[in-house]
Amino acid sequence: MAALATLSDVQARLTRTIASGETARVRALIDDASAAIITESGQDVIRAETEARLMTRNINRELVVVLPQRPVNSITSVADINGNAVTYVWDGATKLTLTSSADTVHSDTLDRSLRYVDVTYDHGYDDANDTRNVLGTVAGVVANVVARAFGTPAEETGKTAETIGPYSYSIGAGAAQGGFGLMSSEWKAIKRALGRRRAGTIQL
Repeated sequence: MAALATLSDVQARLTRTIASGETARVRALIDDASAAIITESGQDVIRAETEARLMTRNINRELVVVLPQRPVNSITSVADINGNAVTYVWDGATKLTLTSSADTVHSDTLDRSLRYVDVTYDHGYDDANDTRNVLGTVAGVVANVVARAFGTPAEETGKTAETIGPYSYSIGAGAAQGGFGLMSSEWKAIKRALGRRRAGTIQL
């Protein structure tokens, strides 16, 4: 999985300089937080080309496929699971309407035979198409999570209060989040930037 923030992003949010001996831990935390966001959101975020096996849906008598990764930048190919080309109409967003394949003639046959198709497509954000600064928003969230976790020893994560004899103390919920826990405001920012997760993909 791609790292969604850099060492510089984290450094900008810390009140002290990251020492050379600490960079390995910070990079590991960046990877942890990035993986958590990618897994939970279902979005790879960084621009890439993916081949995925997707389940078809029969909607209003049309056989369609909804591409799970966003934004969709271009379609490279669509084929059935035997490698036969499938023709389609792309709506310019995330929906492909399938029209025919090499071994089908009638639409009713197409509906029965194509439960899955293999789609290769270009998706995600880079400097060329990130008009809403999605990459910056995600990097900011990841960097804040890492900065918070960097100051919290792993054995202390999840702890909000402790009592020793007559003494007790409590810590904020932010520090208790741990290595890649996101607070509700951070998840809201991620959801606004990336949208809701979609199902129906078998990664190839």
